[in-house]
Amino acid sequence: MISHCIAGRVAMPLCSILILLAAASTAAAREKKDETKQTYHLDEVYPIAPDGTLLLVTEDADVEIIGSDRSDVHVVVDHTLYVRGVVLRADSTPFEMEVVAEKGNLSIRQVGGDYSVGMIFGSVREDYRVLIEAPKSVNLNLRGDDDDYKIRGMEGELRLRFEDGDARIVSYKGEHVEVECEDGSVEIEGGSGLLEGYSEDGEITVEEGTYREMDLSCEDGDLEIENALADDGTYSLRTEDGDIRFTVLSGGGTFRATFEDGGARADSRFGKVDEDD
Repeated sequence: MISHCIAGRVAMPLCSILILLAAASTAAAREKKDETKQTYHLDEVYPIAPDGTLLLVTEDADVEIIGSDRSDVHVVVDHTLYVRGVVLRADSTPFEMEVVAEKGNLSIRQVGGDYSVGMIFGSVREDYRVLIEAPKSVNLNLRGDDDDYKIRGMEGELRLRFEDGDARIVSYKGEHVEVECEDGSVEIEGGSGLLEGYSEDGEITVEEGTYREMDLSCEDGDLEIENALADDGTYSLRTEDGDIRFTVLSGGGTFRATFEDGGARADSRFGKVDEDD
C-alpha cells in the first residue's frame, strides 16, 4: 500500500504539468493563427546617363521595364508577405531594396527578405512586383531567380540571366542581346546586331529579328528563330534533345545548325548544303 501511494503522488503532478504545458502552447498558437503581413513600398526617381547601365538583382519578382523618352529612372517596388495559420516559430530578415546611383549608372539590388516559419497548418504567400520606367537608350543588366520579365521599347544593350522564370521582350531596337536561362523561356521581338544565348530546359524564340550574328545553344529545349539574313552574317544554332526552326524573313546566305536527338527545319527556299554525322 505504501509503495502504491507514493507512485500515485508522483504521477499526479507530472500529469498536471503536461496538461498545463499543452494548454499554454495551444493558447499561444491561437494568438498567431490570424493572417499577418509584412509590406515594403518604394516609389522614387533616380538619375542615370543616357548610355548608362541599369543593374537589377531580384528573386521571385514580377518585373516590368518600359523604355521611354524620360531622362531619369522611375522605380516602383511593392513587396508584401502574407502569413496565415497557426505559427509556432518565425524567423525573417527585413526586405529592402539597395539603390546606388554612381558614375552615370544605377544599381538596384534586393537585400534581405528571407523568411522561415514553423507552423502546425497555414500558408505563406508573397506578392512582389517591380515596375521601372527608364530612358530607352540605357543598357540593362538583369539577374534573377524565379522571376518573370516583361520588357518593352528598349534600345540599349540587354544582358539577362535568370532561373525558373520567363522573359518576354517586345519592340526591342538594340544591337546586342545576351541571355542565359535555366528552366525558363525567352521571347524576343525585334533586335539587330549580335544575339548570344543559352537555355537549359527551355526555349529561345526570336520574332522579326534582323541580327547579323547569332550564337545560340539549347539543351532539352527548342530554338525558334525568325530573322532576316545579312549577306555577311554569321549564324550558329545548336541544340541537344531539341528542335531548330529557322524562318528567313529576307536575304540569303548560309547558316549552320547542330543538333543531337532532335531535328532542324528551315524555310522552303533553302536547301541542305552539307551534312555531318
